[in-house]
Amino acid sequence: MEIEDVITLSSQQSSHIRNMSRKSVISDQQLSHSESVMFSNSICENMDTEDFADSWKAAIELSIGQVENGFVSCHIRSGMTLTQIDDYRTRIKVVLKVSFTLFPDAQYPLELSLLYQPEATDASIANLAEAHPIKVVLDGERGFLVSWSPWWVEDNKITLQLIEEIPPDPTLLETFVDVTVKYPWIAVFVILMLMATVLFYIRSRNASSVDLEFALRERKS
Repeated sequence: MEIEDVITLSSQQSSHIRNMSRKSVISDQQLSHSESVMFSNSICENMDTEDFADSWKAAIELSIGQVENGFVSCHIRSGMTLTQIDDYRTRIKVVLKVSFTLFPDAQYPLELSLLYQPEATDASIANLAEAHPIKVVLDGERGFLVSWSPWWVEDNKITLQLIEEIPPDPTLLETFVDVTVKYPWIAVFVILMLMATVLFYIRSRNASSVDLEFALRERKS
């Protein structure tokens, strides 16, 4: 299970951070990918990642199973790489991601409850951004996306249910394509059989035409 805490900084904060990050590497007209990576790495190095993971772990309640072994990573979603030097409006979006081990494996339908909104940890960049309200989005493999917005801090516990998305039955064409990809020899066999059938039909028609023409000639004679 992965939790992505997306933090949006103000335009002024974003502009200052871009300028500091740009000067720390090279004086150019826009931020490079390496400068963006350097900034995202510094975010994780400065914050208490263990406390951040524990705070989210304590806030999660599942209908089935539990989460263990939180690992925190940081990256910049937008607002850094290739942003122009004179851009004072684009806001930086920072993603603090916590990856948990879900035990046992998730089963549908799955209910996930957030008991409260975890507060920003010490030295976290989240302290610079507005914390409330927030939007919660729950998504999963083969599941219908569900969201809750806005979630105010006074709302306390919220519960979202993830329901399995059952795909429709495949069409005949989709089934044929799928079988062809998995078992190409079957497709070759079918094509050869079709070719043989067409050739047999053509030869039968030609033979019938010859017999008919021969019979007509006998009558005339």
